[in-house]
Amino acid sequence: MQVNPYLFYNGNCEAALKFYQKVLGAEIEAMLTYEGGPEEMPTPPEWKKKIMHAKISIDGEVIMASDAYPGHFHQPQGFSVSLQVEDPADAERRFKALAEVAASTCRLGRPSSPRASACASTSLDSLDGQLPDGAMIVYRQAG
Repeated sequence: MQVNPYLFYNGNCEAALKFYQKVLGAEIEAMLTYEGGPEEMPTPPEWKKKIMHAKISIDGEVIMASDAYPGHFHQPQGFSVSLQVEDPADAERRFKALAEVAASTCRLGRPSSPRASACASTSLDSLDGQLPDGAMIVYRQAG
């Protein structure tokens, strides 16, 4: 069995996934629009090009995503997506790329003991409004 996070966006899923592709090296494996959904599904014309279902992988780990159906988006809270980054230089590169467009709530640092992890929690609430307020990614440098 595999458990995958499923992220819901408010109309900006495609931009968010392309951002993850650019800064995290995510591979977009599938991106289906509402336009390709069943004919009997009532979809507003302005929502036809929005993402009904998407799948990305980051270093082999899968994240699913979509644009919530109009009127059904709820601001994310109470969760984060965690990436374990083995190489310190790679962890710093990814953190800096995210920090350029997001509000960082802690800084990337070295583990305080061999078993501890360094943390960088970043709220993806900028990128010209393309990412949802409150979406979280936590980077942990394996140590």
